Amino acid sequence: MIQQPLNCEEVARLGKKLYAEKIEASLAESQQGKIVAIDVTTEKYALADTPAEATARLGSDIDRTQVYLVRVGSPTFFRHGFIRGNRNP
Repeated sequence: MIQQPLNCEEVARLGKKLYAEKIEASLAESQQGKIVAIDVTTEKYALADTPAEATARLGSDIDRTQVYLVRVGSPTFFRHGFIRGNRNP
């Protein structure tokens, strides 16, 4: 269990490692697209439809700055894009 505050890069590194090594294999294909919130200090995780819900399921006593979020079945958490079409000035 980690005791000291971590910077963003370290939270991301630990979160990716925990997800790949301890969590990903246990998730069913039916959970594709769901959000996993991982508390990197305790290694607890929660699964939900939204980031807020997944984080809330971890409990109220966690340090929210030590939580890593990942979308099941996706290499990225957010999707960016645009819609083609006519723009009205």
